[in-house]
Amino acid sequence: MSTKRRLKRTVLSAALWFGALGSCVSALAQDSAKPPESPASQPAEATAPARVQLSQKEMKKLFVKRVKPEYPPLAEQARIVGRCMVRVVIGADGNVRSVALVYGHPILAPAAVRAAQESKYRPYLVNGQPVEAEGEVEYHIPY
Repeated sequence: MSTKRRLKRTVLSAALWFGALGSCVSALAQDSAKPPESPASQPAEATAPARVQLSQKEMKKLFVKRVKPEYPPLAEQARIVGRCMVRVVIGADGNVRSVALVYGHPILAPAAVRAAQESKYRPYLVNGQPVEAEGEVEYHIPY
């Protein structure tokens, strides 16, 4: 490739880069030019969110009864051990609403999901009100 052609290509790519950057800056400038909402347009009382995302550490604090997963006989025969992560949705009453597998060995996963469904939690409170909460719980099989 000739030097002239490389220079032309470099100039074009730089122009595209700075053109994209310029459009992003102008979009940010337009957003910041909007006046802030007046306090009158905001609700007077703060309402609790519909569902709160929790960390694994916060999920552990909410356990009332943590069920240990059973070691599947097939996994025991094959000497399969591992970790399974499940996403748990806890209702405002503290009962488990739903459980979904995030990752884990296919033979171990049903045991982890079953253990999560049978576990009991305390309701998560926001401003003194119980709300639905969602978070991940990790199970080590065998325990």
